[in-house]
Amino acid sequence: MRSPDDSGQVTVFLVGIMAALLLLAGLVVDGGDVLAGRRVAIDNAEAAARAGAQAISISSYRSSGKVVLDASAAEAAAESFLRTLGEQGSVAVSGDTVTVTVHLRQRLAILSVVGVPALTVTGTGTAVPVLGPGGAP
Repeated sequence: MRSPDDSGQVTVFLVGIMAALLLLAGLVVDGGDVLAGRRVAIDNAEAAARAGAQAISISSYRSSGKVVLDASAAEAAAESFLRTLGEQGSVAVSGDTVTVTVHLRQRLAILSVVGVPALTVTGTGTAVPVLGPGGAP
């Protein structure tokens, strides 16, 4: 014979377990998506930085043989690359180094159900101009 006080306890327990499993699935699936989004942000930032690092000053190279960045052209090249990708980010040129930071909004599939629709992920890439085989820029 069942006590009247026990009715509905299994239902409350199952609801709690299902909520915990949904949260765990959200952390696993959406966490993987966030890590993948961060990798994309890093890849895009590195590619934009490489595009900027190709903007060397040809006149300086011809006169001195040294590879020197044209800072304004490097910044413009990196920003143009980001626009081509449709990404938001910032570009900084310091000396011979181009640094690009990209910010992506990563949508969450499961955690959006509990009120977390998206997270912002950030990736940074840096590049410097280098001489190719045979000393060619």
